[in-house]
Amino acid sequence: MTPSFAGDAWISTQPGLEGLACAPPRVDDSLWVPRDAVTAELKKAAKMGNRVALLGPGGAGKSFLAFRFFHFLESVYPEIPKCHLVMEPSDREALTADLLRRMGAEPTENFRDNRDRLAALWMRNPGGMLLLDNALSQEDVDCFLPPESAGWLVILTCQNKSLINDYFHDIIDVREFEPEESLELFQKRIGPERFEREKEEISLLCEDLGRLPIAVAAASGMMKKRRRTSAGKLREEFAKELSAIEMAFPQEEAVSHEDAARNNIVSVILRMSLEDLNREPEPARKHVWALLGALSLFHPASGGDGEAVAATARFSLEDGKQVQHAPKDYETSPTNALETLDLLVDRSLATVENNQGQERFFMHRLVAKAVWEELDNSRPNSRTIAPEYAPSLDRLQQSFCHFWTCFVVYHNNSAAHQIFFQNWDNILIAMQILIDSKGGTDWQQPLWLHFAIGVYQWLIVQKPEQLNCIRIILEKANCAAKGLNGAIIDQKAFAYTLKALGDLDYHEFQLDSALARYRESFHEFQLIDDSLGQANTLKALGDLYLRDGRLKDASENYLLALNVYTKINDLQGQANTLQALGDINVRVDHFEQAIAQYGRALRIYEEVGDRLGQANTLKIMADLDAHDGRLEAALERYISALAFYEEVGNLLGLANTYKAMGDLDVREKHFGQAVEHYVSAFFIYESINSRIGIAEIFSSFGKIAMQVGKLDLVTEFARLALEIRIKLFDRVGLRMDFGTRGYNYLKLNKPEEAILSFEESLRALPLENDPFGYGLSMAGQALAFRRLGLMGGVAGCLSDLSKLLQDGQSNLEDLFVIMKEQRDFDLAAKLKTIIENGGGESLRMAHVMYVAENWLKKIK
Repeated sequence: MTPSFAGDAWISTQPGLEGLACAPPRVDDSLWVPRDAVTAELKKAAKMGNRVALLGPGGAGKSFLAFRFFHFLESVYPEIPKCHLVMEPSDREALTADLLRRMGAEPTENFRDNRDRLAALWMRNPGGMLLLDNALSQEDVDCFLPPESAGWLVILTCQNKSLINDYFHDIIDVREFEPEESLELFQKRIGPERFEREKEEISLLCEDLGRLPIAVAAASGMMKKRRRTSAGKLREEFAKELSAIEMAFPQEEAVSHEDAARNNIVSVILRMSLEDLNREPEPARKHVWALLGALSLFHPASGGDGEAVAATARFSLEDGKQVQHAPKDYETSPTNALETLDLLVDRSLATVENNQGQERFFMHRLVAKAVWEELDNSRPNSRTIAPEYAPSLDRLQQSFCHFWTCFVVYHNNSAAHQIFFQNWDNILIAMQILIDSKGGTDWQQPLWLHFAIGVYQWLIVQKPEQLNCIRIILEKANCAAKGLNGAIIDQKAFAYTLKALGDLDYHEFQLDSALARYRESFHEFQLIDDSLGQANTLKALGDLYLRDGRLKDASENYLLALNVYTKINDLQGQANTLQALGDINVRVDHFEQAIAQYGRALRIYEEVGDRLGQANTLKIMADLDAHDGRLEAALERYISALAFYEEVGNLLGLANTYKAMGDLDVREKHFGQAVEHYVSAFFIYESINSRIGIAEIFSSFGKIAMQVGKLDLVTEFARLALEIRIKLFDRVGLRMDFGTRGYNYLKLNKPEEAILSFEESLRALPLENDPFGYGLSMAGQALAFRRLGLMGGVAGCLSDLSKLLQDGQSNLEDLFVIMKEQRDFDLAAKLKTIIENGGGESLRMAHVMYVAENWLKKIK
């Protein structure tokens, strides 16, 4: 029966699930043993509408079997919806909301409502396939199980029979391998010739291992690599380790003899495999624990089995490529790290999923437990899998930080960035560990420092809602660079974290604080002769001055930064700075110079493989095309930029580009299409908590409302945008929105409100930072005073305008450019005539009034 809830009307608006495809990882055929008896039971039970449970102990291969069978069913039922869920008790609410989004539905903040919506979607889209992997509680099953009448084929894996008694029609026991199955896996792993030579000892080894699939897979992986080690020798090592652990940790009363024996077998063989990995020759060995630690962090040490979402993914880079100026302590190459990941897969310590050419690595929960115990050096003997323990914070943190330093700091490219954000949840766990730790001197370790610095610059763009988290880390690292007496004991750490904190201030519009931090960090970089630090800080100062409207100061700092980047051959820095110089030339109407600089930047980004840099530059060049009326060329570049932004997962870039495409639509009076693009941008801005982006969309909606004559909406959108800009102290945006609001009040014949709005616009930004905007607001205020018959106010405005125009034609040129940007060619032509003819002071004042009057006509 379909559940009834407050959103019944909602379900009729939801799309179907034909496009839903979230399949589990594909199983490596080299590790697959058919298990004919269990597979036959599955085939018999797998009918649409049936519920099948795979029941067995951890390590019995339930998930492995389910994954393989799920993909077999895909070939039988290729068109139906299919879904795979790995269930975690702590993530039930988040997983429900995420599943709704994947189904194309918007979740609410109420968990119960989301469960009802999920049930309604199952009912509306009958006859799909669902794999519920690793159910740990009755609540898991209740939450995600489709109503029986929906006709979904459900396959569940779990260890506890009490979860399935009342729900499932077919229960299939999945336990140890049959004798011939364990031997078959060994033969596939080590080859038929060696297998025949050692078949008798291998058979005995499999019996020692209880023929438990995870143990047999780990042992066969060890023998594949240790060609000089016989099965007999491996048996001796295993028996010795097993005896030691049984003596050190007697069986607990609450645990059955069978379960205790199985736990000990798994613990010993996995630990032996992990330790054997550490004997691998360089370069793989030094990455093993870093990679294992990062992979295992995704899961707590609680019980259960099932495949685990990984903390990393494979990506391709040039062999041996090093990022310049990487810390010497941790020099490595991406090739080496990927070789280590391959080792994990080869040893059955991880599995790999290949989805359209992109690989992601998965770790079994029991392997994750063993890794956490190895990292836990605080226990007197960590050779057993205990139900509860606290991993050693120090080793765990070092392992995790080393891993992400390798993948993010050193490999400074879009592929690394994409991996970083795909695994953000995992990284947030580690960051929270860092914040909660009570360590003092530990913060002085270079490893911690590079981790903190290595993530903040991508965080502020992609995950602004987590800025406070990274700020705490940076502040701790910065304080640790000082001794108890306040003297700096690590100048490099102090300088880099200080500069990073300045970046956070800049991002949050705390410009005075950012400026102070930048200046201090630049001085520190000079003291330690760090050229890269100096260049990065000069570039940041340029960005700050540009935001504050100080174009001359910005240009000077950019040129200084470019000179340093060129000297140290930092191509990425050169490209970023060339792009910034292009931005300045656009602001002062030197478009040819801007295009040349953007072109140089784009070529460098292509050379270094920076997809994000290419996307940003294409977006800017498209903006220039739009400015000059080359709308088709602009649209083509916007589409190319969108593709790059999607590839690297840069949500802010996607939103900005959708917003720009909406602006193009407005130019061509395609208001419906413009609204679609603006809405797309709005939802992305909202998802990343970009308040300035949301304000821009509100302003854009206001402009559309003005053009279609919806004046009440103009005022409302202006109010919404202003509320945000006031909180952010966005002075340029405030000036624009208050000015727009003032002219709208004039159109509504509300001169008193117009005067107040223009006054706020004049306060928002000093005259020297925006002479045109200042003059336009002053002219609007004069018009409002004249409407009220307050000629004294008009005279005061004209007096101020006279001072504004004392520089001669420069400000008139600014007005002309703006008119051209507004596509008001008739007014621009008249304005150009006034500029060319010159004239006295009265003509200039008359001209400003003329502009204001015509602007008012324009918006009517």
